[in-house]
Amino acid sequence: MASSGSPNRAAIESALLAFITDVLGWTGDPAALVGPAGARLTEVLDSQGLIEAAGFAEDEFGIEIDNAEITQENFGSLSRLVELVGEKLLANATVEAG
Repeated sequence: MASSGSPNRAAIESALLAFITDVLGWTGDPAALVGPAGARLTEVLDSQGLIEAAGFAEDEFGIEIDNAEITQENFGSLSRLVELVGEKLLANATVEAG
């Protein structure tokens, strides 16, 4: 996905949600993860799942997430993870443009 330009928030959320449900096998209601009041990722994924989600985001969006950034704050919710990916994409675009 990284080669086709910067995805919008909805595309980032959709890709991450699909990874969590399809690859990591979370069987809860996907709607429960969406939005600011969504369930905490740290409650639905174990530590390995969080690391795998970070790796997926890196591969899918061409970003780098440092191990120190895999925190309760950044991975607390799907919404916050989407924001983190967006921030990384924006930072990459700024570096590439500069």
